[in-house]
Amino acid sequence: MIGEKEQILVVDDSLFNANILAEILKKEYVVSIEKSGKDCLAHVGRHAVDLIFLDVVMPGMDGYEVCRRLKQNSLTRDIPVIFVSASEEIENQTKGLELGALDYLVRPAPPAVVLAKAKNYLALKKQREMLEKYSFRDELTGIFNRRYLMEYLSEKWNDAFFQKIPLAILFIDVDYFKKYNDIYGHVVGDQCLRKLGRLLDGALERPSDITA
Repeated sequence: MIGEKEQILVVDDSLFNANILAEILKKEYVVSIEKSGKDCLAHVGRHAVDLIFLDVVMPGMDGYEVCRRLKQNSLTRDIPVIFVSASEEIENQTKGLELGALDYLVRPAPPAVVLAKAKNYLALKKQREMLEKYSFRDELTGIFNRRYLMEYLSEKWNDAFFQKIPLAILFIDVDYFKKYNDIYGHVVGDQCLRKLGRLLDGALERPSDITA
């Protein structure tokens, strides 16, 4: 939303390293910290995240595996990922970029560089979202259009089937809308639809829910 700070997630099993990054970033952004790959995946499933700083070496699930899972999930694949590591090995950097990360940051990084990278990648994300808005959003109401709904529904249907999880769909109709248009005119009718779209979209509580 306009005026709201972007949400950045720092993932590192070392709280010391995570806090260093968080202190740099929290001057301009809302920063959350998770200590493991598993916690990272759970976090992005519950909360909106605009950018992830992801440690490479972590016990249990390393950063490479976390990135792979993020990029395989349609709901998280567009979140920019910046790997963070003390290793300068070209092979490690190449592997991270091949998995879909946008950058690889060698620790310790100057605060100015950290902030600049965050600013640049968040700006790119915002530009991409604007393009997607015009491609997948209904011009009148601002909510997702039929094209996006059919693609999204097909994917979620398959997920629900194979994972044996429930899928809920609400079909909402506007009663007597033709009469409303006839009485007040199509301009006012359009305003009503836009307001309804905003109300429905604003009622969503989970990042995975959509209005179309």
